[in-house]
Amino acid sequence: KIYIKVSKNEILKHLNKKDHYSKLFNFDFVDFIYVIKIQLKLINFFLIKFFKRTNFLNFGKCDILVEYLNGDNSTKKDFPYKEELLKINRHIKIKYLFSSHLSSNGKNGLNKFGENYISRVRNTELKYKPFYVSKISHESKKAIFFCFKNFFKSPLKFSIYLEFIINYEYYYQIFKNLNVKLYINSTWDQNIPAIRQALLKQNGKNIAFQYSYPGNKEDMFLDHANDIIFAWGKDSEKNLDKKSNFIEKIIKINPTHLQYQHKVKKKKQKIITIFDSSFNKDGYISPEIYNKFLKLIIESVLLNKNLKLCMKHKYTSFEKYIDSSNQVLIKKLKFNKRYKSFHGSKIENSRLIVNSDLVLSINSLSISAEALLNDTDSLNLCNSSIDKNFLKKINNLHPFAYYDLNEFKKNFYKKLNFKNQNYKIKKLKNFFFENNIKKIDPVSYINNLLYKDSSTAN
Repeated sequence: KIYIKVSKNEILKHLNKKDHYSKLFNFDFVDFIYVIKIQLKLINFFLIKFFKRTNFLNFGKCDILVEYLNGDNSTKKDFPYKEELLKINRHIKIKYLFSSHLSSNGKNGLNKFGENYISRVRNTELKYKPFYVSKISHESKKAIFFCFKNFFKSPLKFSIYLEFIINYEYYYQIFKNLNVKLYINSTWDQNIPAIRQALLKQNGKNIAFQYSYPGNKEDMFLDHANDIIFAWGKDSEKNLDKKSNFIEKIIKINPTHLQYQHKVKKKKQKIITIFDSSFNKDGYISPEIYNKFLKLIIESVLLNKNLKLCMKHKYTSFEKYIDSSNQVLIKKLKFNKRYKSFHGSKIENSRLIVNSDLVLSINSLSISAEALLNDTDSLNLCNSSIDKNFLKKINNLHPFAYYDLNEFKKNFYKKLNFKNQNYKIKKLKNFFFENNIKKIDPVSYINNLLYKDSSTAN
């Protein structure tokens, strides 16, 4: 509830600005609605306890519980090493938890789960399978009584506490009754404090897999507030910031889950692929800058008949950011059958990357990093929050990312020559993915967490 205020305070502190939210629990009309919702939630919580019998025996035991977001989506799996783990230990029991409504990516990633899932919300695509709590724990009863006793001192604060208790009790009952040892969630989750508290009570762990490259500390604030993070990339430990994000352990891995695993036959026609990103008028990358970036690329492709342009939109709705002048240019490419677009999770990023001769991206370094991992040349128009010394180091090895559009333009024209730069790309890859240091195998590590004592996993 107060995440936005706390996050803004962190950013303002970074910018050395004195303005900040000194009173996080100020009460306004929106907060009044929130307080009412929590009271209704609490009533529902007690009514279910009173009228419904616990049904945990319907679900069986579970070693790993995975928060469902994308499922087995080819672009971004919730548990990318599931198949490898089951190959070395087929006795491991895995279930999914549906605690939010399905996104388009989530719908595309649905697999045949059988009965191996729990529903916290209703989704029309799946049979509703709720979990009902058993006897409420003594500590939760005490905490609820404390909140009621002090409620009118600060209705907002104690409503936040009550929501925490409800979530804690729900997850605690699941972890306890299903004997969950590991909970996997690789994205920002407002319930993570309650989840980690419940896991701690059961001696379990919450783990996450890094998908996006963490460009700076400020953007990563509470983005991965997990016990254990499997991370990759130069300076990722520094930018994930263990202390500020309450991370217990950051483990460096080779991110094989981002690599394309099949052989590719390159076509004679050169392919340039653009990956777009999130835009905001007041953000690091505005729609205006994005369209300048697009125009530069599209005009260059139009001038060279041996070039083809592919476009991967992060979301279907992002096409609206393309202005009318660029739409006209795209129509010309389409007419000549030299343009193709993709959306969301319809196709793997890695597949598009390995079929490209040059990958272009904007805002974060994540896509350029994926291209590098797949031995494909790339260039990124990054946001200005990326550390300047870090950019200087990587660009000295091979032109990779620039926050200045003119610098990007200059290096883009150079890359259009498509000279063999394999040696430089490999050198940059070794530096960026720190191939000089020993990495941990995530599959073996997870298996040890499940079946051996904690000293083995350390």
